[in-house]
Amino acid sequence: PKPQTPNPKPRTLKISESFRLCIKSEAKIITKGMGDTDVNLNIMMVGDSSVGKTSLLMRFIDEKFEETSPTVGIDYMRKTIDIGGIKVLTRFWDSAGTEKFSSMAENTFKNTAGVVLVYDVTCRESFKQLRFWLYKIREKSRQNVKIMLIGNKIDLIEKREVSSEEGSKYASENELFFMECSAKSDEEGNVPEAFNVLVQESYKVQKDVHTQRMSIAKPILPARTLSHAPSHESNGKKCC
Repeated sequence: PKPQTPNPKPRTLKISESFRLCIKSEAKIITKGMGDTDVNLNIMMVGDSSVGKTSLLMRFIDEKFEETSPTVGIDYMRKTIDIGGIKVLTRFWDSAGTEKFSSMAENTFKNTAGVVLVYDVTCRESFKQLRFWLYKIREKSRQNVKIMLIGNKIDLIEKREVSSEEGSKYASENELFFMECSAKSDEEGNVPEAFNVLVQESYKVQKDVHTQRMSIAKPILPARTLSHAPSHESNGKKCC
């Protein structure tokens, strides 16, 4: 078999170059606060403990890297993003990487339009655990939830245990978006690209769901048949 390069170039799955340009032009970040928003969106961060979920989120929200301690329970950050003139307040829910889901986490999943599923490319065990996390996501979330698979820590070249090809194959088999990146360095800007793609796709889901609900809620009036005035029977008589 063809040998793997020590540092394979990060690749995306199902994201065309024209779509990338569309994302860069339409998904414009405005502010981290609430502000005046048109749409609320929930995105869930999922994956084993210490794979870098919080670091990825901070890289996207604050555009910086900080060493963080493991998340306890569930926390969230928010950012308002402009998509084609629509201000989308996006809440990113950062969950602890444990197998125990609190009732709050499960309720969050029910209202989630997108999920960031993260593994550590230097830890094969975190890659093996994707099967468990993906099962939980699809068990608790809506049927059409969008999922972005991220392989984090690609800056640790010599410690890599999971190849780019393995991640891409897993994403393809399970119909996920895919991106490899480094929350620490992010030299190629893959972190904001991955998040922006997911927000864009999740927004489409949210809009479709809202449209369906509105169509269901709208009362359907019974069809009316216009009847002609009844004709007078002559009974052989003539009007005088």
